[in-house]
Amino acid sequence: MLRELQVRDLALVAESRVRFGPGLNLLTGETGSGKSLIVDALGLTLGDRGGADLVRHGADKATIEGVFDSVVLQREIGKRSSARIDGRAANPSQLRELGRGLVALHGQHEHQALLDSDTQTDLLDGYAGANDLRVAVAAAHLGWTVSVTALADLERLLSRGQREAECLRWQLDEPG
Repeated sequence: MLRELQVRDLALVAESRVRFGPGLNLLTGETGSGKSLIVDALGLTLGDRGGADLVRHGADKATIEGVFDSVVLQREIGKRSSARIDGRAANPSQLRELGRGLVALHGQHEHQALLDSDTQTDLLDGYAGANDLRVAVAAAHLGWTVSVTALADLERLLSRGQREAECLRWQLDEPG
């Protein structure tokens, strides 16, 4: 569980500390109040890409620290960026790998993905336990598509051969 997020010199934030409680935590506030910056900071802690353009004007680097029940993730962004897991050097991909199991982030409009037919199919197949079947059907469909294309190619070749044979017969039958 995420206990605390500390942010220093990130974009417009000089310094901020956000504490989280057990269970669901929501960030609400007026437009421009910094909700997205907190979410972006958490993303950086969890290995998202970040460059020197995220550093607050006048600062050399931005620092972000996420304190979880079992681990502390730290990130420095600037001319020389670095990442740490419990104080030991790490890289962003290690933060991403570890972070997948630590936090579930959901944005304001994510529910709209449910309107997407591909998302609906993925959810339904997952719920039905049909993912293996789906892969098998996709492979069979691909094989069928390849066969239909090959058959069409052969039919075109046959048709062309028949036209050429007709032309050659006509030339042989012409008095010479």
